[in-house]
Amino acid sequence: MSFNVRARAAKLAFARQRKRYTPLHVLVCVWKSIAADNVSLLAAGVAFYALLAIFPGLVFFVAVFGLLAETGQVQNFLLTLKDVLPTEAWEAINAQVEVLVRQNTTSLSLATMISLGLAFINARLGVYALMSALNGVYRRTETRSFAHTNSLAILFTLGALAVLAFNILVVAAVPGIFRLVGISEFTNAVLHYARWPALAIIVALSLAVVYRYGPDRKDAHWRWVSLGSLAATALWLAASTGFSWYVSAFNSYDRIYGSFGAVVILLYWLWLTAFAALMGAELDMQIQTALEERQ
Repeated sequence: MSFNVRARAAKLAFARQRKRYTPLHVLVCVWKSIAADNVSLLAAGVAFYALLAIFPGLVFFVAVFGLLAETGQVQNFLLTLKDVLPTEAWEAINAQVEVLVRQNTTSLSLATMISLGLAFINARLGVYALMSALNGVYRRTETRSFAHTNSLAILFTLGALAVLAFNILVVAAVPGIFRLVGISEFTNAVLHYARWPALAIIVALSLAVVYRYGPDRKDAHWRWVSLGSLAATALWLAASTGFSWYVSAFNSYDRIYGSFGAVVILLYWLWLTAFAALMGAELDMQIQTALEERQ
């Protein structure tokens, strides 16, 4: 009799455990963890340093672009960001680039190198803030040395600059190649729309690298893709599109913040980007916890 009672209790416990880790429960845990880990506040710190890095980085960006191609093509490169950034944020960046182009900031002068240094320092601080936030998400205590963590932050920053440099090279070289090859309008349209899946792939792979090597996770295994990175990429694309539409439709930021509206919009978009990345890490963490406790 007691054996049957224990068996029935074990079955009920197993059933409760299986019910507990449904996809809905995992999503609820993600929602609670976002609040418990202060993800919104952590994302704000990352966005702040990213904002500080953008405008000094534009000086170096225009100078390097001027060495590789005609300076006027800078606007063509910025057009690739127009569909992702809110209109006001894009216009703020584009206006600054136009000023730099008129000033003929196309050489690696001392001021340009100082701007690069400021951009690099703030970008590294932003990456370091993201690494610290990921440690909190994955419930890890930082045990790596100061040199190790800063080396990783520098590598991540250099990686981001390498991706940007690759994009610059593509924008500078591809139009000339297309003119020589003589591609059709249909092929040109296909390549135009192919940038969205290409962008999604680049973002997902970048998040996979950040999720693996950003936090102090010595026991983690490399994965090319995860539900967290896919969800973060989808959320980022959807949030960028939705926020851009909201800003364009209601125009409330300019009425409230006046001349600071464009900077506030850019900062908010950077916050959405950082929040999406941290939310993806929270999802991966909760899925990992659920799988471990069910074993």
